[in-house]
Amino acid sequence: MANKLDPMDLKQILSLHNEGLSNRQIGDLLSISRNTVNNYIKLAKSSDYSIREMLTMDPHQLGELFTAHTTLITNRYDELMAWFDKVNQQRNHPGFTFMYHYQEYQGQVSNPYSYTQFMVEKTVKLTTPGRNKMTTLASLN
Repeated sequence: MANKLDPMDLKQILSLHNEGLSNRQIGDLLSISRNTVNNYIKLAKSSDYSIREMLTMDPHQLGELFTAHTTLITNRYDELMAWFDKVNQQRNHPGFTFMYHYQEYQGQVSNPYSYTQFMVEKTVKLTTPGRNKMTTLASLN
C-alpha cells in the first residue's frame, strides 16, 4: 500500500513550482514522476489556499490538505517521526541538544533529511506520553 507523499517533498514541489521550475524539472530534481508533480500541482491550485499560503503551513497542516491522495512508497518520513518519538522522551535530560540527536539520526538512517529539514520537522505535532493533548517539541524547549 502506498503512503502519503512526504510533506517535506510536497513542500519542495510547491516551492520549486513557485520558483518557476517546470513539473518535469521538479520531478527530475526530486526523483518522482512528472505525473505525480502534475497531480499535486493541480490539487494545490484547486484548494482554497494559494501556493504561497501553503508554503507557510507546517508539514502537518500541509499533509492534512492532501490526506486522501497517495503516490509514493516511502518510509523516510515515518522513520523521522519515529525518531522524534525517541527525542520527545529524552528532551528533559541534562545536556539535551537537537544537534546531538540529529547526528545520531543521521548515523542510523540510510536516507536522512538534512539538518535544516530535521529542525523544521521538530515542530511537527507529537502526542506527549501520558497526555491526550497535542504539543510541539519547539514549545517544550
